[in-house]
Amino acid sequence: RSPSRGLGDVYKRQVVGWGGKEASQSGILLNIVGDVEGVYFDVIINRRKHGQAMSGQAVFIPLSPYETYDIQLKDRGVEFIAFDDKPRQVTLYPGNVEVFEWSAENLKVVVGRLVRRVPGCKAEEVSDDGIGFASDLEKKCWVPMINARLEGAHGWATTDADGFFQAEVKAKTNQLVAKRKDYSCAIDLSLIHISEPTRRTP
Repeated sequence: RSPSRGLGDVYKRQVVGWGGKEASQSGILLNIVGDVEGVYFDVIINRRKHGQAMSGQAVFIPLSPYETYDIQLKDRGVEFIAFDDKPRQVTLYPGNVEVFEWSAENLKVVVGRLVRRVPGCKAEEVSDDGIGFASDLEKKCWVPMINARLEGAHGWATTDADGFFQAEVKAKTNQLVAKRKDYSCAIDLSLIHISEPTRRTP
């Protein structure tokens, strides 16, 4: 690795990044991998915006040597994406090019309602299809799963006082587990039709 290459081609760990025209003695090479491509992220350095990076394409950002930097990616709030947004720290020296790699994954949104059968409920009190929420709830045979934590979701997700929930899940997630201290159940996402949102509402 030669400092004279500066903002030309930077080769490290088989990653190629393109920079500007000016020469630089040090910098960082950002690479965003995963199942999302063509999505832009803002690059935040020491809490200030310092350019942008696009998934699927490495980018080189020149920085002064003998300085310590906090590097962070921030999505623009329009895509449903899971990635590590925690700051990463690096100290640069002359001729030093550090590679940072982020993994970004598409998210899906699951919306539903969870109910559970009351223990001891008589079979004849349950409708034939077993999921007729309105009639079953009226018969007191099925009750909402209240305040159940959904494990397997991206971020925090729980059911509300009526058993309804909304959860973001990674595209490869095939099961959620709803848990309370007194009971739990598994949700097989392969049996559910899940829409694939591509953009958030501004």
